[in-house]
Amino acid sequence: MQEGLIRKIVVDDKKCCCYQYIDTQKKCIDHYHLICNKCGSMLHFDNSIIYNLKENVYSTFNFEIDTSKVVFYGICNKCKN
Repeated sequence: MQEGLIRKIVVDDKKCCCYQYIDTQKKCIDHYHLICNKCGSMLHFDNSIIYNLKENVYSTFNFEIDTSKVVFYGICNKCKN
C-alpha cells in the first residue's frame, strides 16, 4: 500500500475490509461501491448523476465526500433471482 497501488475499503463498521487494485491506466480513483446484503459481492458504481450529489454537497455545505468510503447496500441481481 505504500506505493499507492492498493486501496483499503473498510465496510461493516470496521468489522471487515476489502482491497482494491488501483489501475492508474483507467484512472480508477473516484467511484462508489455497491455491496449485496446476501452474498457480499461488491460492485463499482461510476455515474455522473451521483457525482452531481458530491458537487452539490460540497457547494452547499463546503463538505467534501470521501467517495472511497461511500457504500450503498442492497440486493444484487443474482441474489434477487
